[in-house]
Amino acid sequence: MCVDSSTTCKKAVKAKGKPKKKAAPKSKSSSDNSKPQGQEAEARIAAYMKEQNRPYSAQNVFDNLHGIVSKTQVQNLMEKLSKEPGSDAEPPLVMKEYGAQKVFLCNQRLFGDCSPESVLELNREVAEVEKRLPTVRGALGKVTAEITQLRGQGELEGKVANNRKRVRELEEKVEHIQRERKKEGVSDLGQKLAEAQAKYGDLHNTLAKRRKLKRSKAILNGLDMSKPIDVPGSLKGQDHSLKCKEGSGNIQSNFISEKVTHLLHTGSKGVAV
Repeated sequence: MCVDSSTTCKKAVKAKGKPKKKAAPKSKSSSDNSKPQGQEAEARIAAYMKEQNRPYSAQNVFDNLHGIVSKTQVQNLMEKLSKEPGSDAEPPLVMKEYGAQKVFLCNQRLFGDCSPESVLELNREVAEVEKRLPTVRGALGKVTAEITQLRGQGELEGKVANNRKRVRELEEKVEHIQRERKKEGVSDLGQKLAEAQAKYGDLHNTLAKRRKLKRSKAILNGLDMSKPIDVPGSLKGQDHSLKCKEGSGNIQSNFISEKVTHLLHTGSKGVAV
């Protein structure tokens, strides 16, 4: 009976559920059918040993063939190929035992004539190939450099395209700003500024001309601009002494200028000319 809470009872019920069915074993027919069998596996091993022409153990051949042929089959077939003659009336492989280790090598008689003359001919061919090797390497270097340059040009073309896109974006921004300024009436700002500069420039030139005229008039009247002017008591007003500085072009007032001119014409004493 379930004395504890209902949760423990539920767990017990779940535990006593139906037993899980065992998964069906995977069929080996598909994997076995993909691997070579019999004479096909034998021909595969013989061709591999002739192509490599190096001493291998059965384990080396099994590893190098990446498990195409099973390990036991590789061992049996290599021993068979080293004992039974093949199509050339010679065993395809030669087996040598070093204690418990068995090493297999391709039968060298299958490679045809290996006379000293044929070896010399092969050596001459190798020497010719070695002579051409620097030229081929140089051509390879040129081609590699051209490929690198072309890749660099592709990168430069990409950068140029990006820069052109950036220029177009900036031009669009400038056009947008110009349109907004025209709407707000800001486009005439430069023209207004130029007109203001011309106007005030004319005023400045007019003022300079007037100052020059006054200065010339004072000089023509014989007035020494560097010395103070003593005015008689009858003509003295609030200013007892007048001083005109040379080059300043500033006459303090038209009233004083007229009095000084009157003194110069009448020849009154007390005025230093």
